[in-house]
Amino acid sequence: MINKIATDYGVITINRSAVEDLIEEALLPWKGSVFECNYRDQSQEMIIRLAGYQSYRDTKIEELDGGIFIRMPIVMKFGLSIKDVTGSIIESLAGQLRTCLGFEVTGIEVRVTGMIYKGGITKRNIIATYSDSEGMRLRDE
Repeated sequence: MINKIATDYGVITINRSAVEDLIEEALLPWKGSVFECNYRDQSQEMIIRLAGYQSYRDTKIEELDGGIFIRMPIVMKFGLSIKDVTGSIIESLAGQLRTCLGFEVTGIEVRVTGMIYKGGITKRNIIATYSDSEGMRLRDE
């Protein structure tokens, strides 16, 4: 459970699956080009996805400092703009968290862990971060 909101009519409970649905919606414009992955071994994750099996998500979702924090590792196809992709995902997700669920966004971290090309996946570690107080930043580690 992520949050409880008490009303005159009862208690509304917001759980992890509601936030996961918003994450999937934020990735929808990039379907087939950007994938959530298991940060620890993205190459094996891609094989699982290509075979059509449900995969393990390594996305972290937690309530933090009165808001919500999300850390999401992704891999993306070579040739896409990392800034455009991560910016689009973060903008969509932050907007939906605020408007649909009424959360303040303590932080969203989209970590690009690999780039997909014809021969496989090249490891990367580029992190796009966002918070309501600081805006968006992109860094390479």
